[in-house]
Amino acid sequence: MITTYYYSQIPSTGLLRIENNIMYSNTSDDGGVIYMRGKGGIVIHNNLIYNNKAINYSAAVWIRDHDDPSRMTFTKNVVYNNVAPGAAALEVYKGKGPVVNSSLVMNNKPIDKASAWGSAYSMVGGNPLFVDPAKGDFRLQKGSPAINAGDPALPYDSDHTRTDMGCDFSKLPTP
Repeated sequence: MITTYYYSQIPSTGLLRIENNIMYSNTSDDGGVIYMRGKGGIVIHNNLIYNNKAINYSAAVWIRDHDDPSRMTFTKNVVYNNVAPGAAALEVYKGKGPVVNSSLVMNNKPIDKASAWGSAYSMVGGNPLFVDPAKGDFRLQKGSPAINAGDPALPYDSDHTRTDMGCDFSKLPTP
């Protein structure tokens, strides 16, 4: 679990992987949990990012000075209830963001994601029917529109069906 702010300067030939984490209740000046700068590869996969705060910009993920979306991956994440007065929960400064793929992004203030971030097979806003987000339970209830609605190109879930939007909670640490 990540309960402190993460900043990385990514070398142009490097690859930063952030996978299978629970990131919650962090506070920072910018980029509530993740603030990345540089042109290297970025993989953000299967993370639960919630209840974070930035004093200025971007309460969850802030990518800066990156202009090659083909070197960025953002898949199967939940980004919920993150707050910053100056920018979206998923924000880009000087560049382009990745495509939000098979993820659930909602209830963030002032907005969920900047227009520089694309979206595919994801729910941005709306209600995915979480079990009990107030208590940190972001599993999907039966009948959720996010079940079996993720990217069909991704590996199947453990129940041998099309992947769900959001995290595979069996791969996350126990809080």
